[in-house]
Amino acid sequence: MTFIEKSPQWLKLVAAGTIVALGVSLPTAAQAQASIPVGKQWFAATNVVKDLATTPSAMAALQTGTLDTMYHNPATIDGHTGVLVVNDATVFLSMASSESIPQGITGVVYDNQLSPLTPTSQQENPMQYDSEVAQAAKEHGLFSMCDLIQSARLPAGSRSAVNEVPPCSMIGLNAVQQSERDAETYAKVVNRDVQIVHSVFPGRPVIAGLSSNPRGSAVTGVELVQAITSVASEVQGYWLNVPEPSVSCPLCNASDPTPLIQALS
Repeated sequence: MTFIEKSPQWLKLVAAGTIVALGVSLPTAAQAQASIPVGKQWFAATNVVKDLATTPSAMAALQTGTLDTMYHNPATIDGHTGVLVVNDATVFLSMASSESIPQGITGVVYDNQLSPLTPTSQQENPMQYDSEVAQAAKEHGLFSMCDLIQSARLPAGSRSAVNEVPPCSMIGLNAVQQSERDAETYAKVVNRDVQIVHSVFPGRPVIAGLSSNPRGSAVTGVELVQAITSVASEVQGYWLNVPEPSVSCPLCNASDPTPLIQALS
């Protein structure tokens, strides 16, 4: 299952070799303990893709697989191909029911957050809204991605794999972020979650979250490479995040794409 991004103008410049890296210190050959896996599906918001486009070698690593640009604002999709991201399921469900899904959308990511971005009713009933998004996406020929539902979000008597894995066509692992600094820890968390997903839906594609600015001490490009490669045999792709302090991540470090650019380069 692949959905290839149609590059906007700044990606065309990368392909033409007219953009050069500025002010990015790349890891040396001695530091590079592993290679970025090929053939993976990469997801990144428009601002992240734009940051990565400053370094052709980083873009080249992503283009060994497929790159899906994620749009959080439906109004910016016009003329591009990409993925719609919603924190409020009703945004997408309304588009689906009114047949007003923007042209160029190949899939929808429902990012149900424990923050004001997601209505309380949806936070408290993640499976219900995941299922509605998945069904609406399927009816419109789109793929869907929903987060693995963390057991802590479920009533004590409902904490089982069948209630944690939504029926979306891809499962995202956002909660594995914050463990990127140690590849062994990252792999342990990811592998556990992949086993939960596949116990319900064998072979269902899993996309691992990866943050350039996790809470706590800064993460390095080498650490991100090690985290990425530690789970390469378990996941089908990665959701690349360059967050900044916000209502969804109040303790995140200041936005800095450099570690991610270093890792992919």
